Amino acid sequence: MAKQKHYRLETLNDSIQAEYHILLGERSNGKSYAVKERGFKRAWADPNKKFMLIRRWGMEIKASFVEQYFNDAPITAITDSACSGVICNGGKIYASTYDQKTNKRVKVKHVGYYRDLCGEQHFVSQNFDDVDFIIFEEFISRDYYLPDEVSKLMQFVSSVARRRKIDVYLIGNTISRLSPYLNEWGLVNVPKMKQGTIDLYEFKTNQIDEDTGEPIIVRVTVEYCENSGNNSKTFFGKTSEMITSGTWQTQEYPHLEERIEHYNILHSLIYVSNGFKFKLFLVCRKEGRSDLFWYVRPFTDNIFDDEKFKTTRFVVDKYSTAIKILSDAVTIGFKPLSPQEKQSFDMLDKIVFSDNLTGSDFYACLKTVDKN
Repeated sequence: MAKQKHYRLETLNDSIQAEYHILLGERSNGKSYAVKERGFKRAWADPNKKFMLIRRWGMEIKASFVEQYFNDAPITAITDSACSGVICNGGKIYASTYDQKTNKRVKVKHVGYYRDLCGEQHFVSQNFDDVDFIIFEEFISRDYYLPDEVSKLMQFVSSVARRRKIDVYLIGNTISRLSPYLNEWGLVNVPKMKQGTIDLYEFKTNQIDEDTGEPIIVRVTVEYCENSGNNSKTFFGKTSEMITSGTWQTQEYPHLEERIEHYNILHSLIYVSNGFKFKLFLVCRKEGRSDLFWYVRPFTDNIFDDEKFKTTRFVVDKYSTAIKILSDAVTIGFKPLSPQEKQSFDMLDKIVFSDNLTGSDFYACLKTVDKN
């Protein structure tokens, strides 16, 4: 039986200097453990350095939840047995020890803070000059994100860092590739990453470094953490593949029964949404049953590099001047341009996919269009 491997920051992440560190992968592979271990170790060693734990919602950041979050942190080892846990009170995290006389935990040292991202605007005037390490847990959501969430996080980080460079760790499980962070930051290679690899993205800002006189460059690393070899005792089915191996979570979707060449293509379009591109074909069999249905596959071509897209039908999730110039047949959402196309869009409940991951991405994108 293979021994479970636990994630370590030293494996890949420390090899690249960056301000933002995105860690993606299976649950319980040790990525959260590694990050909070480092944050706690830095705060314990230096009284002028503290960490901050943030979660999306206020209900996720209650004092009891934060204390439980640090239950598995190696606090005893880090503090040389001076402390064994944490106490959380008033938004502050304290290293603590257990008093045998009073049978209560007592504070030993202030090491960090905890805040919720949805309350970001209430913290902008507070001073966090001692924070140089931010942990954002479960930044990938299977359900809901805050309105303008990426902007809220950037405002939050700016309020903490001011003019300093600090480390920001975003920890997420591979439950949905449809994330505003991946889209707005242009992390285009994430869907194609292999486990155990890391990518670096550099963003040149309009700000000038006072020391060098050069434009400030912000660096973001994305690590698709290696599979730990963890064997779950309670999960099964497609969801278990995400939990135990770090594959992106999907469900089973219908596929083409034969090669696409065995079908007549009656209509086609390109759907662009949330940084994803899909090619849709309305098809029917050349022989046998004449049922009409849609076939969807990923589309990877650069649509802005070829004149052939001038007559291509585009469906987009938001207005794009670039696509409008590229093609005359563009609508936001599946709004038909003809009675015939209305009939074809009425059959969007009959879809087969090239693979299950495409199906998950497509329906996740479709939900965002329906909300607009």
